[in-house]
Amino acid sequence: MTAIKKIISRDSLQRKLILYIVVVVAFLIGISSMFSSFYFSKVTRQRLMRDYTELLNYSSAQLENFYEEMIQYSIVIASDKSLQEILAKGKKPMDEVLKKYRINEILKPYATLNNNLISVEIQTSDGIVYSSETANRTITRMDEIFWKDIWEKDAGFLGKRTIFNANKERTVVSFVLPMNNYYDNVQDMAILILNISYEKFEERLKGNLSDFNWVFLRSGQGDTIYFQGKEEIDEESASRQLEQGEEKRTDVWTDDHEIVLCSKSLAGNMTLAISMTDENIQEEIQAVHYFFGSLFLAALLVCAAGICLVTVRVTASIKKLTAAAREISEGKKQVSVEVKGNDEVAVLADVFNDMVKSVEQQMVQIQRTEKEKNQLKMDILMAQINPHFIYNTLNSAIYLSKMGENGKVESLIRAFVHLLQDNMKSGADGMIARVEEEEECIRNYLAIQAIRYPGRFESRILVDDTIRKRNIPRLILQPFVENSLNHGILTEERKGEIFISIQEQKGWIRILIRDNGVGMDQKALDKVMRFEKTREAGFTHSIGISNINERLKLMYKEEYRLRMDSNPDKGMTVELMLPLEFGRKEKMDEKDITD
Repeated sequence: MTAIKKIISRDSLQRKLILYIVVVVAFLIGISSMFSSFYFSKVTRQRLMRDYTELLNYSSAQLENFYEEMIQYSIVIASDKSLQEILAKGKKPMDEVLKKYRINEILKPYATLNNNLISVEIQTSDGIVYSSETANRTITRMDEIFWKDIWEKDAGFLGKRTIFNANKERTVVSFVLPMNNYYDNVQDMAILILNISYEKFEERLKGNLSDFNWVFLRSGQGDTIYFQGKEEIDEESASRQLEQGEEKRTDVWTDDHEIVLCSKSLAGNMTLAISMTDENIQEEIQAVHYFFGSLFLAALLVCAAGICLVTVRVTASIKKLTAAAREISEGKKQVSVEVKGNDEVAVLADVFNDMVKSVEQQMVQIQRTEKEKNQLKMDILMAQINPHFIYNTLNSAIYLSKMGENGKVESLIRAFVHLLQDNMKSGADGMIARVEEEEECIRNYLAIQAIRYPGRFESRILVDDTIRKRNIPRLILQPFVENSLNHGILTEERKGEIFISIQEQKGWIRILIRDNGVGMDQKALDKVMRFEKTREAGFTHSIGISNINERLKLMYKEEYRLRMDSNPDKGMTVELMLPLEFGRKEKMDEKDITD
């Protein structure tokens, strides 16, 4: 469930709807399929039991019909006039050999006319056997158990036995019927035996009952008439199960995972029983389970496809709104969404379009206001620089005038006038200058300082010709050069050096200002780099640096780099990295910065 929740949390609304609806539909279909499968399994079991019972009744009816057929055929044979005359005791005695011959001739057509019969036999009360088979005419059977017990049997089918027919053994099921003599009015004059082919008899049962675990047919005297079972089932175990069922006095019972159906009180007091294992029913029930399982999958697939189509159509408008909102977040303007219809999503789209227009108007107003605020801040910052610079320059001119250095005063004033002309520019020109303009401004400033402090320092300026026309913030270098002189070099008696480099480096403008002045320790450097405006002793130069940092933020946002490095008595190094173009969003690589 946790994995599913994670997937859902990352998916779109469309996928969530599809997943939720499919899960609910799958649950409902699954519950319905489960109960349907359970119900139909029960119905299938009942139907199978009903079908098996009907099959048993059908086979029982066929067996009774066959019994009636044999009864009628036996009556026809027993009523034969010629046979009655020969067997009548009151008639003139006949030679036994001739008698058997005559009876054989009478019985032979009856055995031939019925396809179910192999032979017809008659046993008289004195133990003499007459047969339709010529080879058996002179054979007496009083020594066989069959012939000894036959007089104790009722009319009907007897158990299967083996006889000789056409000089070979044949398995038969015998049907017996007591014969009366119509001439002498003698009861039970003889026993008529119809020897039915076992194969023919088996066809009557096996054709309908071949799929059962076992089939058992027993006579009213308890003899096994017919038995057919699987290899692992023997006649004795089937007979034992049948006896247990008779003790229960029921027609259906279960025993050792077997279901036994029994048809009792058939014609001739026969009993027909069939047995099936629980596997027979389970196979049918399993088929029902497979059917409903397949139906469940098919229904789920159809529903999922339908849900996807409907959900895609419903969420198409929402996806349009989402795409439009994403475009707005990326800074695109004049975004609108068109949704056809009059439903809630169409109303939402109209409101969204109105909101976008309102936001665009507000953004234009905010940008205009922000631009005006930034311009005001720049003007204020530039105003902070000018008085500071003018104050220092005029101090230098006053000093030289007192010293009587008129030539130097003239050079200083001329350089100062150029600086004032450059500083008096307003608007965009007052904020932005070319690199060559800043170079000239720095040279004029250094010229002024060199006049004021002759022999105290040397300067060297190195500018890459390829970037002379590039724009940088105006008066961005002078405060750093002024700090190097006033707080680094001029505080000592020794001659100082200041180096200024403006170069292009891998798409950036790299400005380097280095001096060999007194420098400062790490604590003082950290305080300067916090860009705090302070007027404590030794830190008045941080006002100019703070001013520069604020101007850089207004112009470049985060697209610049200002780094300062210093150690006591080892001077100061200032490194400034500016993009070649304003508004550039390429991130600065630390590897681009080299000493």
